[in-house]
Amino acid sequence: MTNIFNEPLKYISEISDNISITKDKRKVFRGKTMAFVFLTKFCDVECAHCFFRSKRRKKVENIKEYELSHTGLEKLIEFLNQSNNGYLSILGGGEPFNRFDYIIEILEKVRTDRIILVTSGNWAKDYQEAEEKIDKINKTIKKRKEDIQVVLRISVDKWHRNKISVDTICNIIKIMSRNRNDKKMELQLHGINGDSTLEETLKKYGNFKIENRGKLVSDNEEILKIGYQRYDAVFEDGMKVKVGFAQKFLSNLKVDLNKRQSNLKDIIKIFEDDINLNCFGNPSLVKNKKDIYGLDFLISYNGNVSTWCNEQTYDLNNIYKHSYNDVIERSFNNIISYSFIDKGYKYRENIFKEVNPLAVLKSKAINIRDYSCASLMEERNSVLYYAIRVIKDYLEEGILEKNDLNQLSQELQDVIKLEKNEIIKLYNNSNYTIFNEYIENNKVSKEDWRDLFNLVDLGHYNVSKNCINQAINYFNLKYNERIKNIEEFKENSMEQYERLLNRVSYMREDVRI
Repeated sequence: MTNIFNEPLKYISEISDNISITKDKRKVFRGKTMAFVFLTKFCDVECAHCFFRSKRRKKVENIKEYELSHTGLEKLIEFLNQSNNGYLSILGGGEPFNRFDYIIEILEKVRTDRIILVTSGNWAKDYQEAEEKIDKINKTIKKRKEDIQVVLRISVDKWHRNKISVDTICNIIKIMSRNRNDKKMELQLHGINGDSTLEETLKKYGNFKIENRGKLVSDNEEILKIGYQRYDAVFEDGMKVKVGFAQKFLSNLKVDLNKRQSNLKDIIKIFEDDINLNCFGNPSLVKNKKDIYGLDFLISYNGNVSTWCNEQTYDLNNIYKHSYNDVIERSFNNIISYSFIDKGYKYRENIFKEVNPLAVLKSKAINIRDYSCASLMEERNSVLYYAIRVIKDYLEEGILEKNDLNQLSQELQDVIKLEKNEIIKLYNNSNYTIFNEYIENNKVSKEDWRDLFNLVDLGHYNVSKNCINQAINYFNLKYNERIKNIEEFKENSMEQYERLLNRVSYMREDVRI
């Protein structure tokens, strides 16, 4: 029998092109959608703890990879207006107020019920400038014909405080206090559970009392967006500030998986709690009131778009190339992405665990939901196994019929007919590894190879010593090097971390220019 796991991308593409659930058998999600948007990767604060390692805006060769162009903004607005959006969060990434012009255009043109502007507040150091910006937001909202609520959400924690003074945040509270009876715009301070910086900031502004304290509650009634803890801080002057707390993610693309990281269980728990409590077990869906569900989108500064935790890295969606209807069709016609929307996180995890539990561990341990899918589904042979298992499950459920497989190659049909334990045995007998993927990709650079070896040394891939030695020999021949062992590839630079981030968030080649 042909071992299809030796050529995984070929058969993944075959499945993606030929197998889908017919519209009459698909689930329908008619609820309001939610979208999280990164406008830019640039930020003037440059926090050392930032997962995105955001830097100040400067001249770079491919600006489109790090910030939406105005064309990208127009495509974004068009996408959102076609999506029945009920909750739009503009966040970082970088600092969205660096593109204040984009924020204003979104406030003018996007049809939605609620817009959350997530910011460090660094732009409020100058009181007059902050006043002008907040007044501009207020005037823009009041010109709209449709009702909308805008939330100005300031991130307040000890990490931001290293760069942003408490007085800067107090400036925002003072300005917002002037319009405290305006129900269309709300101030919210957002902190990290266990960190006292937010409460210290409130005390600096004035005496306050706490009302409506609650845990694991939504910030609104229409779409359930759960926060770890929320309360109202009510000041003596009548100003009310919504306060929310979240768990701090211990994000790290270079997490050590060689049983050397003592807090690994705690890291995994943070991720799993977020999936189960905040996402109700399915990050691609958002729960509306009355248990109605809509889709939940993540849209990056380079235009990449997918439902949360569901990007197909071998064929990315991008707003420069794909409309809202395109993204929906591509997501629902692709049985790999549709199965995740349909069945949720745990279903996908359990199938991957059957052949590649390390990939599951890694996707959680990097500890950021944004790129957990790119991490989990990086190894193509595991993705192929998942696709085959999904097909078998849908056949058993009657969602797919046997004749739906007629367009597939005979060798692929033969594998689908096997029992699960036989497919796992075939998978394990394959000689395909992450190194094969790099050899097959002619766009992989010398630095990319060095980064891969570094991650292998950190235990991110299940590869034998023999495979590692063969890959080092390949590297030496290709780049005329004399590396003797994998430890020589160790690196811990900011440049490497940025490469690793680009590795899980790269932009489609055909929309770069």
